[in-house]
Amino acid sequence: MYDMEEYKHTATDRQAVAPVSVGKSGLSASPRTDVQPEGILHDCHKHLSSLASKRELKGSKRRRYARALLTRWYLLERLVNELSDSALPVVNTTWLSSGISDPQSRWETLSNLASGSPTDTPIPSILAAPVGYGLHRVNGSAFKLLAELLETVQVPRSQALAADLGNYLEASCGVPYTDVFENHRAVAGAVTCGLLYDIKRTPINSENRMFRRLADLLDVCDLLSLERTETLLRHVEEYLDDGWYRRARRLLKTSAADTATMPSVSKCVARLECADGSTTAAIEACQAALVLSPESSTLHTAIATPLAIQRRYREAAEHLQEVVRLEPDAAHVSVDSERLQSLNDTLSCSHLPGQMPEIMPDGMERDAGRFHPLKLSLACYLFRKHGTLLIKDVFDQSLIEACRVQFMQRYADYFGKRNHRDALQIGSRRFQIGVSLDGAFNDPGFYGNPYVLQIMHELIGRKVIIGSTVCATSLPGSRDQHMHKDHRALFTQDADDPPMDIPPVAVTTMIPLVPLDEQVGTTIVKKGSHRLSRKQSAELGEQVPLVSTGSCFLMDLALSHKGQGNKTDSVRPIINMVYQQHWFADNKNFKLHPPLHVPAEEYDKIPGRYKSLFSWADQPFARVNC
Repeated sequence: MYDMEEYKHTATDRQAVAPVSVGKSGLSASPRTDVQPEGILHDCHKHLSSLASKRELKGSKRRRYARALLTRWYLLERLVNELSDSALPVVNTTWLSSGISDPQSRWETLSNLASGSPTDTPIPSILAAPVGYGLHRVNGSAFKLLAELLETVQVPRSQALAADLGNYLEASCGVPYTDVFENHRAVAGAVTCGLLYDIKRTPINSENRMFRRLADLLDVCDLLSLERTETLLRHVEEYLDDGWYRRARRLLKTSAADTATMPSVSKCVARLECADGSTTAAIEACQAALVLSPESSTLHTAIATPLAIQRRYREAAEHLQEVVRLEPDAAHVSVDSERLQSLNDTLSCSHLPGQMPEIMPDGMERDAGRFHPLKLSLACYLFRKHGTLLIKDVFDQSLIEACRVQFMQRYADYFGKRNHRDALQIGSRRFQIGVSLDGAFNDPGFYGNPYVLQIMHELIGRKVIIGSTVCATSLPGSRDQHMHKDHRALFTQDADDPPMDIPPVAVTTMIPLVPLDEQVGTTIVKKGSHRLSRKQSAELGEQVPLVSTGSCFLMDLALSHKGQGNKTDSVRPIINMVYQQHWFADNKNFKLHPPLHVPAEEYDKIPGRYKSLFSWADQPFARVNC
């Protein structure tokens, strides 16, 4: 291994290192020898491991960079080992203070120090180390220096920096630069060791300084990964998995031109473009590579994702079927192909005039408790386009039955002919009453259904709240309502004004407590009417959702709809739970009762992860009875 102290005394064919006079005062300092590469590697790895594991740094850039560096540590070890196995001259060096702002002055100071010449610049401490230590402080970047030194990577180079580097190395060694440094990797290893040594000495509370040095070291790792295509691709995949799209793109852009059409590279490009929302560019990249490699299962797999994101499910399924042909053992690909075909059927049916757009979780999604990302994306697309969506079989049947029993017992007096002050009459033998969030209704499976909430997070955002929970009840003998909108479109002055094209503000979740069929009646909707004025909506066709218990359907706040009459002898209760933006308040529909009623003792029972749904309880209208 590289023992710098021993090398300093035994190497007679190179410049010996002696104490250096510093400035005109005649002060001298003895060179330090505590900068052996092996020790620096060990100490810095230990330091980064500590940074990566500190809980108080959770979410910080320093912790994130430390974890990324630990996974790439083998690259640094390989480079530093080449330094240990070399015979670089040991010279006097130092860490230049930030007081020397001119880069040229920094180069001159280091050259004078390394060659033993006097210098007027104050030197805080002197190190005896292989030539190259401390150079990262000259330009503020070890990465820029390694870009000049590593001949195995094709990156833009600076002639001015190369000249300064050559002059320094010649002055340090006393012989022509090209004669001494046949292998520039050893000098690159020395530069890297200097940066590692600096990181080891940086206090953990110096956040900005530590971040800059960790970022520079990660840049060095990225540069080293360019030497081998398999390493490059592995690191690009890691960056994509961790959401570091800028670094992934830079690595791919810097990679050699002859790798651009490699299937594995095209796959990474496709992933990156999809992450940036450029699915068209991802498809084009894969198509160009498929021209050269039509039998590549990697490319057929890669192109399926952006095609599916664009809802071109049939084409995506065809590419996955090609993968199955090329690799008969790829069972998971066959499952994905079947899912895409199912999504294509769902999309095609939703466009039929009398068809209600609908989705339902499959077996794998039930096990996971959430929709697959592609189905979630389709569900949100269908709702944004049509303003309504039927979600089948997502509520527990026993929970819905418990809610029905509780409602029927609590409001039995409301099913007669007498009107009640807290019940809003919304048509012939039809009323709306606020539902208190207690008993069976105070269940996360009811207000925080994972499938419904997953869609709401996509449509409205993570800060979605429940704005109201009421029950629209149709009594036996009720007649059809007139077609109406619960609320005119936002930012319009009149019901006949065309709505603005804005994201959903409030979404009503209609949860029937009894099955909705032709006899008991349902709520007729006009898909697409949320994007039209009241007059324009009159020209649209109607859809009649027949909904079983355990299912629900969504309606945009501005969707045209009407309740059918009830032809049976049974009550038809439908819970209307509105998920909405936290800033929106419905001042139209709650004259007689509050939109949200949560008894204080029931509020305490709500799990913490769901309490944000009721965060507007301190504002007007919603009530928590404390």
